[in-house]
Amino acid sequence: MRYEFHPLANIFPLMKSPELRRLADDIAQNGQQEKVVLCDGMILDGRNRAMAFALLAEEDEDEDGQFETIDLTEYFRHVDPLAYVLSQNLHRRHLSTTERAYVAAQVKKIETERAKKRQATSSGGKNPQLVENLPQASDKGRARDIAAEKLKVSGKLVDMAETVADHGTPELQEAVRDGKVAVSAAATIAKEPPEVQRHAVAGGKKGVADEAKRVRQAKSTSSFNLSAAKADLEKQIMGIAGTWPVEAYPALVATLRQAADQIESQVAEKKS
Repeated sequence: MRYEFHPLANIFPLMKSPELRRLADDIAQNGQQEKVVLCDGMILDGRNRAMAFALLAEEDEDEDGQFETIDLTEYFRHVDPLAYVLSQNLHRRHLSTTERAYVAAQVKKIETERAKKRQATSSGGKNPQLVENLPQASDKGRARDIAAEKLKVSGKLVDMAETVADHGTPELQEAVRDGKVAVSAAATIAKEPPEVQRHAVAGGKKGVADEAKRVRQAKSTSSFNLSAAKADLEKQIMGIAGTWPVEAYPALVATLRQAADQIESQVAEKKS
């Protein structure tokens, strides 16, 4: 019987072919050491074991080859299945900081959705539109802190990983998920055009780092140019202010400086 993978199990990456091959060989030689855990008819823990069994069954042309399972659906009615998944995977794997940050970004999304559901429940269903429109910043902040604590990474790294997950190409996401490139560098280029991201990933860790350096330098130059333009604008304000009534001068300067600040902010956002 084939089982689907539980969404919570999918926050961790699956084994690559070489690792899966070694696991399959070990199972063939030593047998299955741990049962595959089911919840709601899906695999919550043991996806790689299930895939290793499928590999062995395919090689032996034995469609009946089955792995042992244990259904803990009722158990997870009282125990947080997410905490279980994290506990099982973190003690088995030696994840890099980047890999843990990427997992934490997935955990943050889950915690954010849980917060929304709690809000909906607390509203009693009387005004779901109100719940939908509530500011979510504080909930997202708490969700990030929860995820960061669980994965033992900083909140800043969680935000970087989320940027990659939300804006990066599949190639960049996979490179971060597998710990092949630094999440800080990946986040820097995640909003660049897809072809730029793919070219950087093709160059490996160095390729992504070099592209991130180029993007940072470009932003720094842009910021310098904007500051120079702002200073020039203020100089022009000083030049024309004398043609206005003296009493209007403070308001004129304040208004034009505010406009300059807004322009600088908008351009900077487009560059980020």
